[in-house]
Amino acid sequence: MPRVHALDGLRLWCCVAVIVGHAAWGSVASKLASFGVDVFFALRGYLITTLLLRARAGLGVNLRAFYIRRARRILPAYYAALVLAALLTWLLGSLFSDPFRGPADARFFTTTLPLYFAFVGNWTNASVPSVLDVLWSVCIEEQFYILFPPTIAIGARRWPVVFPVTIVLLCAWACRIWLASRADPTLYRNTLAHADGLLLGALLAQLVEMPRSRLREWVAAHAAEVEVAAIALAAALLILRRGDSPFAYWATYLASAVCAVLLVLAFAIGRGPVARVLAWRPLAWLGTLTYVAYLFHMYAVTAAFGITRRLRLGEAEVPIRIALALAITFPIAYVAHVAIERPFLRRKRE
Repeated sequence: MPRVHALDGLRLWCCVAVIVGHAAWGSVASKLASFGVDVFFALRGYLITTLLLRARAGLGVNLRAFYIRRARRILPAYYAALVLAALLTWLLGSLFSDPFRGPADARFFTTTLPLYFAFVGNWTNASVPSVLDVLWSVCIEEQFYILFPPTIAIGARRWPVVFPVTIVLLCAWACRIWLASRADPTLYRNTLAHADGLLLGALLAQLVEMPRSRLREWVAAHAAEVEVAAIALAAALLILRRGDSPFAYWATYLASAVCAVLLVLAFAIGRGPVARVLAWRPLAWLGTLTYVAYLFHMYAVTAAFGITRRLRLGEAEVPIRIALALAITFPIAYVAHVAIERPFLRRKRE
């Protein structure tokens, strides 16, 4: 599958949004981080489904090969992040967990760590707040990778994505309204309740990969206009986003997923001015580091919190903390890429 460099650039800006949101630690910043995660979900749904549909149209979907590739891509760096969290929590205790206002006690090792080890950390509130909290989204993606590909392999010949996506979307909306009505604290991280982005991204792939897709042709012909519309809608969402009733939660999550999918559509197909900027080689290269950057960025945020608190910077603390978090994250990501990701990714080509 040819690499779309504009999507690498989009990954980078999503990752930056997440880092800024977590480093700033405020309501406005949290909206930015949340939308960044939703775009990541839409990207994953679109790219994985595109890969599966093209394989199906060729020699067929080889599920064994697919899962081996996903395991090499995801597991080594993910488990390295878990081991590092356990080691630093054991060695530093509250000094390490203080930025997350979490006590350094045995619950981290008896509950939090095992849940994330099994990729189900998103199904419950973390026993002890920690750097692992952000991995809830990786858990959802891994569950998607396990459950969704078989439906493509055995699905209907013409529209293999539409039926499963429609059914799961309806279940997701019902689940989200039900959890919101109960004020369930696991709502945001619940796999089903937060599935819109992955599912709509998968549906987009189906529409784009159709033979002689009119959607693809139209977006390619109106690239600049689609970019402007997608960015404007995303900005409006960040301003208006709210969730203070069951319906508001349903509408907000759906609107965020739709805006995320529109951004993916604009930059996956169109070659407008923003897509050309995102495809600029340095941005696209940094975008290839975003998986490990996401896994390890909370370590950088922790360090940034520690440094700025010691310096007692007053009103300048937040912007400096953001700058430090960004400056520390990507060198860590590069080291993790070279030392952990690259050796395993190279094996699939041998």
